[in-house]
Amino acid sequence: MNRKNLPVKCTCRNCGTVLVGRYCHICGQDLFAGTGRRVSDIVYNSFDVVFAWDNKVWRSLVSLVAFPGKLTREYLDGRIARYVHPSKLFWFLTIIFFALLVGVDIPPKIETETETVAVDQVEESDKDSNVGVFELGFGESAQYGPSLDQDEILETLYSWAPYLVLILVPFFALLVRIFFYNRNYYYADYLIFALHFHAFLFLLFSLWLLIKKVFPSFDHSLWFVFIIPMTYTVAGLHRVFGSRIVPTIFKILLLALSYFIVMIAVAVCFIVFYASIVKKIPIPL
Repeated sequence: MNRKNLPVKCTCRNCGTVLVGRYCHICGQDLFAGTGRRVSDIVYNSFDVVFAWDNKVWRSLVSLVAFPGKLTREYLDGRIARYVHPSKLFWFLTIIFFALLVGVDIPPKIETETETVAVDQVEESDKDSNVGVFELGFGESAQYGPSLDQDEILETLYSWAPYLVLILVPFFALLVRIFFYNRNYYYADYLIFALHFHAFLFLLFSLWLLIKKVFPSFDHSLWFVFIIPMTYTVAGLHRVFGSRIVPTIFKILLLALSYFIVMIAVAVCFIVFYASIVKKIPIPL
């Protein structure tokens, strides 16, 4: 079959649909798929798939980093196929970040003599009053069953962090909708922006972790934690929703404070759930 001259009438060999052009409008299969019987055809198709995927990822990453809000704007305008889907890009960068985070060495906890004396005094006081120090069972002197220590809590939070982030993203989208409400947009549109924003944050924090591992004395945390995310958010909201710069800065500060409160609440709820359900520690009402 000559690839330069299409038949007058042909059907898709995969689903049987009558074709109008080279590609099936139902299943997307190429009319000439599988017609090549040479090794060069197989090699060509392999490289074509690999580089097509790489180009889509590269195009998405460049747009995500260099043009705040562009990916969301492109998605809302219907230009979707040329980029990685927002949810896939979000999970891809989330996995990379937490993989790097697990590899970062956490400095051991150093207990000073003053802290030891203070803990001993609290424990003695608890023995006299027969009341546990932490009602959720944290610490050795808790009297409600098995206890959790700080290292166990942090390790558990690290392991569950990707799932907690998945819970936080919809809350972030809701907060953006509240502070930057526009009747022309649905909640799903704000959710797309939230996925792209968190994808950028995880990419930024991954870069920060890599720099810290190579240059341990690197101390520009303010840029990675506040200045760059703040600037990126202002530019992104302006591009996507047409928000004005000055009011946006003030709203973002309130948004950041609200989101921080939500993160603390989610973390506390998770710790309570882990202590009561997983560790079977009774929680007094």
